[in-house]
Amino acid sequence: AIAFSASGKQLITLSGIPDFKLSVWDVSSGELICKTNLSLSPSVNRISTYPLNWKQMCMSGPDCCLVWSVEECGGQFVMTSSRVALPDIDLATATKSGNET
Repeated sequence: AIAFSASGKQLITLSGIPDFKLSVWDVSSGELICKTNLSLSPSVNRISTYPLNWKQMCMSGPDCCLVWSVEECGGQFVMTSSRVALPDIDLATATKSGNET
């Protein structure tokens, strides 16, 4: 998965097998701003950034949603995440019965 920040100044990438790394790049310099190894291989197929702040990102897939924040202190960047609990529903059933959310 790959995404640009709204300003186009940052590029966010998620690598696959074998390392599963989430990385943030400075587009103009090509330098790596920060990265983190994901402990599990998430079933993620989308990455997006908050339009007003590239330091807030969301990774989502059919069964997970992770919100990431990039914190900066003294020129060092660190990424932290929190998992958003998704409702346990069968989308096929919900769509057929008109209970689509």
